[in-house]
Amino acid sequence: MTVNAANTHEFSINRLVHMAYRRCVLIAPGQELTTVQLTEGTDALELTMRDLDARGVALRSVRYDTIQFTADDEYLTLEEDVFDVGHTAMYLPAATADTTRASDESPVERVYRDDMHEISDKSATGNVPTMFWLDKSQTPYRIKVWPIPNEAGYLRLEVTRLAANSTDASKTPDRERHFANTLVFGISHKLAMSNGVSLDRVMMFRQGFEDGVAQCLGREKEVVDRQFKMGHRSGYMTRYR
Repeated sequence: MTVNAANTHEFSINRLVHMAYRRCVLIAPGQELTTVQLTEGTDALELTMRDLDARGVALRSVRYDTIQFTADDEYLTLEEDVFDVGHTAMYLPAATADTTRASDESPVERVYRDDMHEISDKSATGNVPTMFWLDKSQTPYRIKVWPIPNEAGYLRLEVTRLAANSTDASKTPDRERHFANTLVFGISHKLAMSNGVSLDRVMMFRQGFEDGVAQCLGREKEVVDRQFKMGHRSGYMTRYR
């Protein structure tokens, strides 16, 4: 037995949609998709991708954005594909030569809308912002910082972006390769609902998608070894790893 040395194969969107149609038995073996079917399939994939966006973090969807601002910039606009940010941003002075390897960073904590609303002196200024609030009332999103900076600088944020569009069937989906079967189940579920497939198969596709999401997102989370000590009232101390 000779094992293939390559491990870089990825399914195109066209192939994923084709497999979904076959799984629903909506086309015969060897039958090619029509233009209408391919459009319906890519639309189903697009809905599936947005469902995944809303469910949790995929490592491929997280990045660090550095925003440059000037004095008196109270609101900082994010990129159009950003739909969430991390809990802590980092402030960098304007004189920072390399924003990826700065030596003088200060944390800026994310707060709720109420926290920002309850600040008594909203016009306060300072060299370094200490908190920010994510304003989702407009697109693209923006963040409001406090105190209002009285000098220029940078703010680095951990952002979660939307997955790329799935409308070009010749491309691959914007998800890691281990999502492939889950995506096929997601497409199949939506095609089955809109094409009169039996309810038991609709539910089977839905369950296959849910099971796949749980497995895939479990692998997407960063896992770091941690130790903690638990103290009991008896005074007995147990270490858990």
